[in-house]
Amino acid sequence: MTMPYWSSRSLLSDLPDTEETPKASHPYFGLLLSVISAVLVGGSFILQKKGLIRNRELNKKSDPGANGFGYLLQWWWWLGMLSMAVGEILNFVAYTIAPAILITPLGALRVIVSAVLSSIFLGEKLNRLGKIGVLLSLVGSTIIVIHAPTHEKVSNYSELVERFIDPAFLIYCGILLVVAAVLIVFIAPKRGHIDLMVYVTICNVVGALTVLCGKGLGISIKDIFTPPEVNPVTPYLHPLFWVLVAANLIGIPVQVVYFNKALALFNTSAISPIKYVFTNLFLIFGSILLFREFAFLSWRDCTGLGCGFVTIVTGVVLLNSYKDTKPTSGYNRVPDLEMDSL
Repeated sequence: MTMPYWSSRSLLSDLPDTEETPKASHPYFGLLLSVISAVLVGGSFILQKKGLIRNRELNKKSDPGANGFGYLLQWWWWLGMLSMAVGEILNFVAYTIAPAILITPLGALRVIVSAVLSSIFLGEKLNRLGKIGVLLSLVGSTIIVIHAPTHEKVSNYSELVERFIDPAFLIYCGILLVVAAVLIVFIAPKRGHIDLMVYVTICNVVGALTVLCGKGLGISIKDIFTPPEVNPVTPYLHPLFWVLVAANLIGIPVQVVYFNKALALFNTSAISPIKYVFTNLFLIFGSILLFREFAFLSWRDCTGLGCGFVTIVTGVVLLNSYKDTKPTSGYNRVPDLEMDSL
Protein backbone atom coordinates (compact mmCIF):
# COMPACT_ATOMS: atom_id res chain seq x y z
CA MET A 1 0.00 0.00 0.00
CA THR A 2 1.43 3.36 -1.01
CA MET A 3 1.58 6.29 1.37
CA PRO A 4 0.68 9.67 -0.11
CA TYR A 5 2.10 12.70 1.59
CA TRP A 6 2.19 16.42 1.04
CA SER A 7 4.18 17.70 3.97
CA SER A 8 7.92 17.17 3.90
CA ARG A 9 7.99 17.93 7.64
CA SER A 10 5.69 15.00 8.46
CA LEU A 11 7.71 12.78 6.15
CA LEU A 12 11.01 13.70 7.77
CA SER A 13 9.74 13.06 11.27
CA ASP A 14 9.56 9.33 10.51
CA LEU A 15 12.93 9.07 8.83
CA PRO A 16 15.70 7.03 10.42
CA ASP A 17 18.99 8.74 11.13
CA THR A 18 21.06 8.04 8.02
CA GLU A 19 23.59 10.83 8.46
CA GLU A 20 26.57 8.51 8.73
CA THR A 21 25.32 5.58 6.67
CA PRO A 22 26.97 5.24 3.26
CA LYS A 23 24.78 4.28 0.33
CA ALA A 24 26.14 1.92 -2.30
CA SER A 25 26.53 3.18 -5.84
CA HIS A 26 27.94 1.89 -9.13
CA PRO A 27 30.85 4.24 -9.89
CA TYR A 28 32.54 2.20 -12.60
CA PHE A 29 29.38 1.57 -14.60
CA GLY A 30 28.59 5.25 -14.22
CA LEU A 31 32.11 6.04 -15.42
CA LEU A 32 31.61 3.94 -18.56
CA LEU A 33 28.30 5.64 -19.35
CA SER A 34 29.90 9.04 -18.76
CA VAL A 35 32.71 8.33 -21.23
CA ILE A 36 30.29 7.16 -23.93
CA SER A 37 28.15 10.23 -23.24
CA ALA A 38 31.18 12.51 -23.60
CA VAL A 39 31.97 11.10 -27.04
CA LEU A 40 28.38 11.49 -28.24
CA VAL A 41 27.88 14.99 -26.83
CA GLY A 42 31.31 16.22 -27.91
CA GLY A 43 30.61 14.98 -31.43
CA SER A 44 27.16 16.56 -31.37
CA PHE A 45 28.73 20.03 -31.04
CA ILE A 46 30.47 19.52 -34.38
CA LEU A 47 27.35 18.22 -36.12
CA GLN A 48 25.26 21.13 -34.84
CA LYS A 49 27.98 23.60 -35.85
CA LYS A 50 28.01 22.16 -39.39
CA GLY A 51 24.25 22.63 -39.55
CA LEU A 52 24.59 26.23 -38.39
CA ILE A 53 27.34 26.92 -40.93
CA ARG A 54 25.22 25.40 -43.68
CA ASN A 55 22.26 27.54 -42.62
CA ARG A 56 24.41 30.67 -42.67
CA GLU A 57 25.70 29.86 -46.16
CA LEU A 58 22.19 29.36 -47.48
CA ASN A 59 20.92 32.58 -45.95
CA LYS A 60 23.92 34.62 -47.18
CA LYS A 61 23.66 37.03 -44.26
CA SER A 62 26.59 38.83 -42.70
CA ASP A 63 25.30 38.48 -39.16
CA PRO A 64 24.80 34.77 -38.30
CA GLY A 65 22.78 35.70 -35.25
CA ALA A 66 20.07 37.05 -37.56
CA ASN A 67 19.25 33.67 -39.08
CA GLY A 68 16.68 32.89 -36.40
CA PHE A 69 15.77 29.21 -36.26
CA GLY A 70 16.59 28.35 -39.88
CA TYR A 71 19.02 25.71 -38.61
CA LEU A 72 15.98 23.58 -37.74
CA LEU A 73 15.77 22.76 -41.47
CA GLN A 74 19.30 21.33 -41.55
CA TRP A 75 19.65 17.58 -41.16
CA TRP A 76 23.20 18.03 -39.79
CA TRP A 77 21.75 19.95 -36.87
CA TRP A 78 19.13 17.30 -36.16
CA LEU A 79 21.77 14.57 -36.32
CA GLY A 80 23.74 16.55 -33.75
CA MET A 81 20.65 16.90 -31.57
CA LEU A 82 20.05 13.14 -31.74
CA SER A 83 23.64 12.47 -30.71
CA MET A 84 23.34 14.97 -27.87
CA ALA A 85 20.02 13.52 -26.71
CA VAL A 86 21.40 9.97 -26.52
CA GLY A 87 24.53 11.23 -24.78
CA GLU A 88 22.59 13.25 -22.23
CA ILE A 89 20.30 10.30 -21.49
CA LEU A 90 23.35 8.15 -20.77
CA ASN A 91 24.78 10.93 -18.62
CA PHE A 92 21.46 11.19 -16.78
CA VAL A 93 21.66 7.47 -15.96
CA ALA A 94 25.30 7.88 -14.89
CA TYR A 95 24.33 10.63 -12.44
CA THR A 96 21.60 8.38 -11.06
CA ILE A 97 23.88 5.45 -10.25
CA ALA A 98 27.19 7.15 -9.42
CA PRO A 99 28.33 10.12 -7.28
CA ALA A 100 28.02 13.48 -9.02
CA ILE A 101 31.55 14.41 -7.89
CA LEU A 102 32.82 11.58 -10.12
CA ILE A 103 30.63 12.19 -13.17
CA THR A 104 30.74 15.99 -13.31
CA PRO A 105 34.50 16.58 -13.90
CA LEU A 106 34.56 13.90 -16.60
CA GLY A 107 32.69 16.37 -18.77
CA ALA A 108 36.21 17.47 -19.76
CA LEU A 109 36.17 14.54 -22.17
CA ARG A 110 33.48 16.42 -24.11
CA VAL A 111 35.88 19.33 -24.48
CA ILE A 112 38.61 17.02 -25.75
CA VAL A 113 36.33 15.32 -28.27
CA SER A 114 34.96 18.67 -29.40
CA ALA A 115 38.42 20.23 -29.79
CA VAL A 116 39.87 17.30 -31.72
CA LEU A 117 36.88 16.95 -34.04
CA SER A 118 36.75 20.74 -34.55
CA SER A 119 40.34 20.60 -35.71
CA ILE A 120 39.58 17.77 -38.13
CA PHE A 121 36.17 18.73 -39.55
CA LEU A 122 35.79 22.48 -38.95
CA GLY A 123 39.33 23.66 -39.58
CA GLU A 124 39.65 25.14 -36.08
CA LYS A 125 43.37 24.63 -35.63
CA LEU A 126 44.63 22.67 -32.60
CA ASN A 127 48.23 23.76 -31.94
CA ARG A 128 50.83 22.69 -29.38
CA LEU A 129 49.11 24.41 -26.49
CA GLY A 130 45.85 22.72 -27.42
CA LYS A 131 47.49 19.31 -27.51
CA ILE A 132 49.08 19.91 -24.11
CA GLY A 133 45.64 20.93 -22.86
CA VAL A 134 44.16 17.65 -24.11
CA LEU A 135 46.88 15.70 -22.28
CA LEU A 136 46.38 17.62 -19.03
CA SER A 137 42.62 17.12 -19.21
CA LEU A 138 43.11 13.36 -19.58
CA VAL A 139 45.55 13.28 -16.65
CA GLY A 140 43.18 15.32 -14.49
CA SER A 141 40.26 13.05 -15.37
CA THR A 142 42.31 10.01 -14.34
CA ILE A 143 43.14 11.61 -10.99
CA ILE A 144 39.44 12.35 -10.44
CA VAL A 145 38.50 8.72 -11.14
CA ILE A 146 41.11 7.43 -8.69
CA HIS A 147 40.00 9.65 -5.81
CA ALA A 148 36.24 9.95 -6.43
CA PRO A 149 33.82 8.64 -3.76
CA THR A 150 32.14 5.28 -4.25
CA HIS A 151 29.26 5.96 -1.85
CA GLU A 152 26.54 8.57 -1.55
CA LYS A 153 24.54 10.06 1.32
CA VAL A 154 21.31 10.43 -0.70
CA SER A 155 19.92 7.29 -2.30
CA ASN A 156 16.13 7.45 -1.83
CA TYR A 157 13.36 9.99 -2.20
CA SER A 158 12.82 10.60 1.51
CA GLU A 159 16.43 11.72 1.94
CA LEU A 160 16.19 13.76 -1.27
CA VAL A 161 13.28 15.80 0.13
CA GLU A 162 15.31 16.53 3.26
CA ARG A 163 18.23 17.83 1.19
CA PHE A 164 16.15 19.93 -1.19
CA ILE A 165 14.50 21.92 1.61
CA ASP A 166 17.85 22.76 3.20
CA PRO A 167 18.02 26.61 3.47
CA ALA A 168 21.59 26.83 2.14
CA PHE A 169 20.68 24.89 -1.00
CA LEU A 170 17.49 26.91 -1.54
CA ILE A 171 19.44 30.18 -1.27
CA TYR A 172 22.02 28.87 -3.74
CA CYS A 173 19.32 27.90 -6.25
CA GLY A 174 17.64 31.27 -5.79
CA ILE A 175 20.87 33.12 -6.60
CA LEU A 176 21.42 31.09 -9.77
CA LEU A 177 17.83 31.66 -10.90
CA VAL A 178 18.15 35.42 -10.42
CA VAL A 179 21.43 35.48 -12.37
CA ALA A 180 19.87 33.50 -15.23
CA ALA A 181 16.78 35.73 -15.33
CA VAL A 182 18.83 38.96 -15.41
CA LEU A 183 21.04 37.62 -18.21
CA ILE A 184 18.12 36.39 -20.31
CA VAL A 185 15.85 39.42 -19.89
CA PHE A 186 18.23 42.38 -19.70
CA ILE A 187 21.76 41.52 -20.88
CA ALA A 188 21.41 38.90 -23.64
CA PRO A 189 19.30 41.08 -26.00
CA LYS A 190 21.95 43.84 -25.89
CA ARG A 191 25.30 42.06 -25.58
CA GLY A 192 24.71 38.42 -26.43
CA HIS A 193 25.89 38.82 -30.04
CA ILE A 194 29.22 40.43 -29.08
CA ASP A 195 30.13 38.84 -25.73
CA LEU A 196 30.70 35.09 -25.60
CA MET A 197 30.22 34.93 -21.83
CA VAL A 198 26.57 36.06 -21.93
CA TYR A 199 25.06 33.08 -23.76
CA VAL A 200 27.53 30.61 -22.25
CA THR A 201 26.86 31.80 -18.70
CA ILE A 202 23.14 31.27 -19.24
CA CYS A 203 23.93 27.71 -20.34
CA ASN A 204 26.22 27.24 -17.33
CA VAL A 205 23.75 28.43 -14.70
CA VAL A 206 20.70 26.71 -16.18
CA GLY A 207 22.74 23.59 -16.92
CA ALA A 208 23.98 23.26 -13.34
CA LEU A 209 20.46 23.56 -11.94
CA THR A 210 19.12 21.11 -14.52
CA VAL A 211 21.76 18.50 -13.70
CA LEU A 212 21.10 18.76 -9.96
CA CYS A 213 17.36 18.43 -10.55
CA GLY A 214 18.02 15.65 -13.05
CA LYS A 215 19.93 13.58 -10.51
CA GLY A 216 17.11 14.16 -8.04
CA LEU A 217 14.57 13.10 -10.66
CA GLY A 218 16.60 9.97 -11.36
CA ILE A 219 16.54 9.02 -7.68
CA SER A 220 12.78 9.70 -7.61
CA ILE A 221 12.09 7.54 -10.67
CA LYS A 222 14.19 4.74 -9.21
CA ASP A 223 12.11 4.85 -6.02
CA ILE A 224 8.85 4.67 -8.00
CA PHE A 225 9.81 1.14 -9.08
CA THR A 226 11.05 0.11 -5.65
CA PRO A 227 8.81 -2.51 -3.96
CA PRO A 228 6.44 -0.96 -1.35
CA GLU A 229 7.86 -3.11 1.44
CA VAL A 230 11.29 -1.54 0.80
CA ASN A 231 10.13 2.02 0.14
CA PRO A 232 6.57 2.77 1.36
CA VAL A 233 6.46 6.33 -0.05
CA THR A 234 5.35 7.26 -3.58
CA PRO A 235 7.42 10.10 -5.12
CA TYR A 236 4.90 11.20 -7.75
CA LEU A 237 2.39 12.06 -4.99
CA HIS A 238 4.77 14.66 -3.58
CA PRO A 239 5.05 18.20 -5.09
CA LEU A 240 8.87 18.06 -5.25
CA PHE A 241 8.69 15.32 -7.88
CA TRP A 242 6.78 17.59 -10.26
CA VAL A 243 9.09 20.51 -9.50
CA LEU A 244 12.00 18.32 -10.63
CA VAL A 245 10.11 17.30 -13.78
CA ALA A 246 9.29 20.94 -14.60
CA ALA A 247 12.90 22.01 -13.98
CA ASN A 248 14.13 19.49 -16.55
CA LEU A 249 11.40 20.26 -19.09
CA ILE A 250 12.22 23.98 -18.91
CA GLY A 251 15.97 23.82 -18.36
CA ILE A 252 16.86 21.54 -21.27
CA PRO A 253 15.20 23.65 -24.03
CA VAL A 254 16.67 26.86 -22.57
CA GLN A 255 20.15 25.34 -22.75
CA VAL A 256 19.61 24.18 -26.33
CA VAL A 257 18.42 27.60 -27.52
CA TYR A 258 21.24 29.63 -25.95
CA PHE A 259 23.91 27.06 -26.72
CA ASN A 260 22.97 27.23 -30.40
CA LYS A 261 23.02 31.03 -30.26
CA ALA A 262 26.59 30.81 -28.97
CA LEU A 263 27.57 28.18 -31.55
CA ALA A 264 26.25 30.34 -34.38
CA LEU A 265 28.47 33.26 -33.34
CA PHE A 266 31.62 31.89 -31.73
CA ASN A 267 34.24 29.17 -32.20
CA THR A 268 33.28 25.73 -30.88
CA SER A 269 36.70 25.30 -29.26
CA ALA A 270 36.18 28.57 -27.37
CA ILE A 271 32.70 27.69 -26.13
CA SER A 272 33.35 24.15 -24.87
CA PRO A 273 36.17 24.89 -22.36
CA ILE A 274 34.43 27.92 -20.84
CA LYS A 275 31.15 26.03 -20.60
CA TYR A 276 32.92 23.10 -18.94
CA VAL A 277 34.80 25.10 -16.31
CA PHE A 278 31.96 27.29 -15.08
CA THR A 279 29.23 24.63 -15.28
CA ASN A 280 31.42 22.36 -13.16
CA LEU A 281 32.11 25.08 -10.61
CA PHE A 282 28.38 25.78 -10.19
CA LEU A 283 27.54 22.07 -10.21
CA ILE A 284 30.20 20.88 -7.78
CA PHE A 285 29.28 23.56 -5.24
CA GLY A 286 25.60 22.67 -5.59
CA SER A 287 26.40 18.98 -5.27
CA ILE A 288 28.33 19.62 -2.06
CA LEU A 289 25.29 21.40 -0.61
CA LEU A 290 22.73 18.89 -1.87
CA PHE A 291 24.33 15.43 -1.86
CA ARG A 292 27.28 15.94 0.55
CA GLU A 293 29.40 13.39 -1.27
CA PHE A 294 32.61 14.61 0.36
CA ALA A 295 31.42 13.15 3.68
CA PHE A 296 32.91 9.73 2.86
CA LEU A 297 36.27 11.01 1.57
CA SER A 298 39.57 11.25 3.41
CA TRP A 299 41.66 14.41 3.26
CA ARG A 300 43.95 12.60 0.83
CA ASP A 301 41.07 11.92 -1.56
CA CYS A 302 39.73 15.47 -1.19
CA THR A 303 43.17 16.83 -2.04
CA GLY A 304 43.41 14.45 -4.99
CA LEU A 305 40.02 15.59 -6.30
CA GLY A 306 41.07 19.22 -5.97
CA CYS A 307 44.34 18.60 -7.80
CA GLY A 308 42.54 16.65 -10.51
CA PHE A 309 40.01 19.41 -11.05
CA VAL A 310 42.73 22.10 -11.17
CA THR A 311 44.64 19.99 -13.70
CA ILE A 312 41.53 19.66 -15.87
CA VAL A 313 40.81 23.39 -15.64
CA THR A 314 44.41 24.13 -16.67
CA GLY A 315 43.98 21.81 -19.62
CA VAL A 316 40.75 23.36 -20.85
CA VAL A 317 42.20 26.87 -20.42
CA LEU A 318 45.16 25.87 -22.60
CA LEU A 319 42.71 24.46 -25.14
CA ASN A 320 41.07 27.87 -25.27
CA SER A 321 44.10 30.14 -24.80
CA TYR A 322 44.92 30.50 -28.50
CA LYS A 323 41.34 30.84 -29.69
CA ASP A 324 39.54 34.01 -30.73
CA THR A 325 36.38 34.55 -28.70
CA LYS A 326 34.88 37.15 -31.04
CA PRO A 327 32.12 36.32 -33.53
CA THR A 328 33.33 34.01 -36.30
CA SER A 329 31.82 36.21 -38.96
CA GLY A 330 30.31 39.66 -39.26
CA TYR A 331 31.37 43.11 -38.21
CA ASN A 332 33.03 42.26 -34.87
CA ARG A 333 35.51 39.62 -35.93
CA VAL A 334 39.22 40.00 -35.15
CA PRO A 335 42.10 37.81 -36.42
CA ASP A 336 42.96 34.59 -34.59
CA LEU A 337 45.97 34.76 -32.30
CA GLU A 338 49.07 33.09 -33.67
CA MET A 339 50.62 30.85 -31.01
CA ASP A 340 52.40 28.23 -33.12
CA SER A 341 55.75 29.86 -32.42
CA LEU A 342 55.53 29.02 -28.70
